[in-house]
Amino acid sequence: MPSLLVWLIPGSVVGCTAYWLIANGRAERTRHHNSEEVVQICLAVATQLRVGDISAAALSTVAADAPLLQPVAATQAIGGDVPAALRTAAEQPGCQGLAALARSWQLCQVTGAPTADAATRVADGLRAEAAAERLVASELASPRATGRMLAFLPVLGIGLGFTTGGDPLTFLLGGLIGRICLGAAICLVCAGLVWTTQLGKLPGSKAEAS
Repeated sequence: MPSLLVWLIPGSVVGCTAYWLIANGRAERTRHHNSEEVVQICLAVATQLRVGDISAAALSTVAADAPLLQPVAATQAIGGDVPAALRTAAEQPGCQGLAALARSWQLCQVTGAPTADAATRVADGLRAEAAAERLVASELASPRATGRMLAFLPVLGIGLGFTTGGDPLTFLLGGLIGRICLGAAICLVCAGLVWTTQLGKLPGSKAEAS
């Protein structure tokens, strides 16, 4: 049983880590795509309003080319609450900027302030946050790459062991203590990969309309 656990635990850790890395990569790509689309939505809405469209027409026009906005446009078409629909859409990854647009939209409905200016301020805020996130990502690129490279050092160590006349695999695979060391090393490598992937990750952008 102890020998089985020695293989089962690191095997499970490797499987979970691989699944998490793949899922995290997909989630990050979705978040970045949605974040960029939200910026374009805000700019497009502001542009439509400035050329003379009313808010409802601007929203419908932009939604035709923006999948994220289509549920909001559908809500508007049946006379629903547009700010509430925007807040619901903002719950998707990378769409937090729509919550700021919802607040601005609601404020403009109450006060009669120009919606175009509010949408532009939201877009500007989102672009500033995206620029800051890209800067942080570029500064952390080297530490992350170094962390991933360190994950392969145990393999290099085993190779060096053979070059010096040793037989590290016999120790690592042949006895319980060696297998425990190997399992612990695998778990630490997986933990390091997760940590370097999460290093410096920013929370979802939150634009505030002034």
